[in-house]
Amino acid sequence: MNTILGVIATQDGIASDPTQRRSRWATPAAEIRAVQPAYVPVDVEHTGQWCGEVLHLERDERGSVWCLAEVDAAPAVRVRVGADIVDVPSEFFFSIERTPFDTDILVRSVSLTRRPARLGAKPVTWFPGDLSDRSGWHIDWQLRPLIARASESNYTRHGGPLLIRDTRPPAALLTRLGPGFYVDRDGEPVPVGASMHRPGRITAVRP
Repeated sequence: MNTILGVIATQDGIASDPTQRRSRWATPAAEIRAVQPAYVPVDVEHTGQWCGEVLHLERDERGSVWCLAEVDAAPAVRVRVGADIVDVPSEFFFSIERTPFDTDILVRSVSLTRRPARLGAKPVTWFPGDLSDRSGWHIDWQLRPLIARASESNYTRHGGPLLIRDTRPPAALLTRLGPGFYVDRDGEPVPVGASMHRPGRITAVRP
């Protein structure tokens, strides 16, 4: 078992694959639904052979969506060398299977792939073991708060849906948006006077 961490969607989310009929598309992070299914499986190279599941989703200050998952996989590919088959280290990237709609995107599954269609994708980071082993990991200081929040949310979720945790400061959101908005409990901006689809606690208001 290993734990993996990386970005599944950026602000523009532009992707390109000349082998597909729709060779260019986008999955903007802002269009990914704040509430995702309780179980989002993980596979390798979109094979549908599940090797793990997503435990935490988080939106950072730039709007990108991060994913933390536990998988029964390793950062290597099996290659035949003469009469032997050996494991060769390789970088992997996150790629998502999603609903076909351009808004209110639901993540159906997440795949580890060596050839991501998403432009500018960065490889996932691997940690040995599951979240309970994190005290022994060598973690970049910038990732430590995210991993701590992932551990907390995984502990308190109790099988409920995956909620994308939004770490953008409400005040910063309102500064960019200007007057006439408030921020709901998920950190999402909502125009004052707009109908709410779900109850939420107002965390900041700009009159």
